[in-house]
Amino acid sequence: MPGAYAAAQAPARMPGCAEAGEDREVREEREAGEGGEARETGEAREACAVTEPVEVAERAELVAEGIWYWQIRNAAIGGAISSSHAVATDDGGCVLVDPVRLADEALAALRPPRAILLDTKTHQRAAWRYRRELGVEVWLPEDAPPADEEPDRRFSEDEPLPGGLLALRTPGPEWPHYSFLLESRRALICSDLLAGEGDGELVFVPPEFHDDPAATRRSVERLLDLDFELLCLDHGPPLRDGKAAIRRLLARGRRRRHAPSRADGR
Repeated sequence: MPGAYAAAQAPARMPGCAEAGEDREVREEREAGEGGEARETGEAREACAVTEPVEVAERAELVAEGIWYWQIRNAAIGGAISSSHAVATDDGGCVLVDPVRLADEALAALRPPRAILLDTKTHQRAAWRYRRELGVEVWLPEDAPPADEEPDRRFSEDEPLPGGLLALRTPGPEWPHYSFLLESRRALICSDLLAGEGDGELVFVPPEFHDDPAATRRSVERLLDLDFELLCLDHGPPLRDGKAAIRRLLARGRRRRHAPSRADGR
């Protein structure tokens, strides 16, 4: 998620959060960006520095065999959820995906980290801290713009990654934007396309933080072609039946698009 929403707009508007007096359907129509251009494409994102959140997650939760999840309420983005994952490796270790800081005892309870994977530049979070402390390599997309520090490795589209993850390009937020598919566990780690509200439903990340909101929607539609059930989000808790939640989100958008307006006289 772009570095600091609150600095980009005043008042800040967070993914999955309504403005004052705004109901879910109005919010979703605003966020979906169905065929329209964002008012501020990527400018809001570029205006914000990418900094490590100050919050520390207290614990990690095992959400499926070999997959752990933890989250913070990130003050840099107005208190919205920033979430991270660890995925087991065959050698008894794990890879950290877009890690925010985890309490030392909780981190020690995980398998030993072998690598850090970042699906987009804007999710650097605690990556560089953990590279120094843990001595592990940081991986970043090969076409990502310069990060705060130089990554150890670069990965490309459709490249197998540590932990058995597969890098899939999911453009919309920006072109160098990826999600990670774990076929062996039928799990998908989805970056900045979607956010969770904690109620089993999904929303689109607000379009003003995306270079191409229409491409974001197309990327979300293509997710349904993948073989997964567990949907892990960078901004929200995991969903056990992720495809069903995506279908509900897309269906709500279609219903609004075809609903008669007052001007129709119906």
